[in-house]
Amino acid sequence: MKAIQSIKRLSNGQSFQLAALGDSLTSGWMVQKGYLDYLAEMLKSNYPKAQIKIANLGLPGDTARGGLFRLQRRIIKDKPDAVLIQFGINDLYSDISADDYQKNISAMIQWIQNEFAAEIILVTSVCFKSPGENAAINTFYQKLEELSEKYSVPLAKVHDHWQAELQKGTPYDSIVKNDYVHPTEAGYQLMAEAIWSVFKL
Repeated sequence: MKAIQSIKRLSNGQSFQLAALGDSLTSGWMVQKGYLDYLAEMLKSNYPKAQIKIANLGLPGDTARGGLFRLQRRIIKDKPDAVLIQFGINDLYSDISADDYQKNISAMIQWIQNEFAAEIILVTSVCFKSPGENAAINTFYQKLEELSEKYSVPLAKVHDHWQAELQKGTPYDSIVKNDYVHPTEAGYQLMAEAIWSVFKL
């Protein structure tokens, strides 16, 4: 599924404001370039006439519940054309159920649609090395799949893109830091590629 409204604005060379709501993966934890930096380069390279602004609203340690709270407290200052929503790992590690996670993401979608009429792009987070952890986080990603279908909004499957690269032989340690959660710059570039896939013609 493509971000049709956003692609139309970008292709027409219009102004385009993107807000990215998420956790440390969106904030770009402990790197010079996070996925939003790479995504900005991809957007500007492919849509050179568009006037692109990106607001990074990532907060390390945040959950979907916290993101909803921040959203309702007007963290988005300008009226965006599109909003990225990326949460999941902290919810899992905070013992928040996948159902509650889904309810919070759903509430965010409804709030954004009512307040801004902005296009919404859901974003999965990374995959893990441990099969058990992967199985656990995939229950959260499945909830995003369901919301993507329910609201007819694009879903950028970062975890699938990572898995595809790993199957090609990319070493896991090259795309994730030694905490086995946060991406390296190479990992962030892969995140950007997955998200770019919903913006390209």
